This record gives sequence, C-alpha cells and structure tokens, in this order.
Amino acid sequence: MSAIDEPLAATIRELALPAVIATIATEGGTAVHPALRFRAQSVHPAAWSLVERSPGLVPLWSCGIDSAFADADGTFVMWSVEEARPSHRFPDYAGLVRSLLTELREDDEDEDDLRVIAGLLLPGRRLGGAQTRR
Repeated sequence: MSAIDEPLAATIRELALPAVIATIATEGGTAVHPALRFRAQSVHPAAWSLVERSPGLVPLWSCGIDSAFADADGTFVMWSVEEARPSHRFPDYAGLVRSLLTELREDDEDEDDLRVIAGLLLPGRRLGGAQTRR
C-alpha cells in the first residue's frame, strides 16, 4: 500500500469495517478475490470528485463510473459521477454488500465464489445456515 492510500485505509479501519474493504479500496478487489475484478475495483479518481462535493463520504470501491461510499450519517451509498445524487442508499453495510453480491450473481459468478466473498465481506454473519469463517 502506498503512502497515498494509507489515509484512506486508516479511515476505513476507523469505521470498523472488515479489513478487506481497505484492501479493496486501495488495491482493488482482485487482491481479495478474483470474482471482484470488475464490481469492486480500487477507488477511482472520479470517486474523489464526489467526496469533494460531499465531504462526509468515505470511498470503499469503484465499478466503472459508480462508487460505493460510507456516508457520515451511518448509511452506505452507490453514487455515479454522472448523477447529482446517490442512485442507492442502504441503511447499513450489510445492505451494500447484499447489493454487490446480487450484481455478482447477475454477472453469473460461481455460487461457491459468492459464498467465499460474502464470508470475507461479512465476517461472523450467518450465511445460508452456516457460520462464516474468519
């Protein structure tokens, strides 16, 4: 991780999100799992332009012109740089992750890969009747 990325990673850790989120934000999703190659890329410069417009945002990952953010009000959003407002607002982190998993499923990613990713992004949560492992 570069010295430029460390402040972002530190901020994500302060939010008490899983450590893999800091890895995704700074190194890209493939550093966590190959199936995240497109849907969860490292934070693009365009995401920072949204942070400039809404300083309470913390970028988590990018996908094309869309980015996922933690908002200062405790919610999580998906926001495109082409839009004036977020396209989706989730009341919690789990909602944002469910949205990502849905997109991965629509991309026809393997179900076993989805379970692994869910376990990484939602450690300790019960998934499909089985406890995820850390």
